[in-house]
Amino acid sequence: MEPLSKRRKALTDANRLKIRLYHRQHPKASQTELTTWFTAKSGYNVNQSIISKILSPTFAYLDPQDSKKDKQSLESKRKTPASWPALEAALFE
Repeated sequence: MEPLSKRRKALTDANRLKIRLYHRQHPKASQTELTTWFTAKSGYNVNQSIISKILSPTFAYLDPQDSKKDKQSLESKRKTPASWPALEAALFE
């Protein structure tokens, strides 16, 4: 495995969902252990405060109770609506 990059990378909702599911399967795992597990699994270097935010109710919308989520929406990094939808549609064609 190549060394971890120091450049910041945005986490997708799919990554956040993996962390939340792992925590649900291993409820006794500490946030530090979750950090170590996720860094080893994905190569993203996250710290304990990021894990804390991901486990907070802010990201409860990711929980699997809503099975209508599609993969593309989970891979998205932007959640705000577009100011110029026609322009953005043209850019992403």
